[in-house]
Amino acid sequence: MDPKLKKLFGETRLTLTEAARRESVHPSTIWRAALEGRRGVTLETFVHLGRRFTTAEALERFHQRANDTLTKQTPKSDKRRRPGHARAEAELDRFDKAGPDAA
Repeated sequence: MDPKLKKLFGETRLTLTEAARRESVHPSTIWRAALEGRRGVTLETFVHLGRRFTTAEALERFHQRANDTLTKQTPKSDKRRRPGHARAEAELDRFDKAGPDAA
């Protein structure tokens, strides 16, 4: 047996519907996390007797890894900064064209 699967079998088993209730989200959200992932991280699941399960511990690991990838991403520009940045660039261009003696 795969060591990862063996570890999951030893944890607190949850159906994906139970996991959704626990997280206060729609079951499709949990299915999406399991099948497609979020921020490059997928929820660990396994199939036992024809039903798909996850574990409480796997949910914790998923949240931890997803949040870790979020904090490693560079922050996106604030839309309010863009106009000011453009004005500053334009002012610098005008200054460069006028030369240092024009000030």
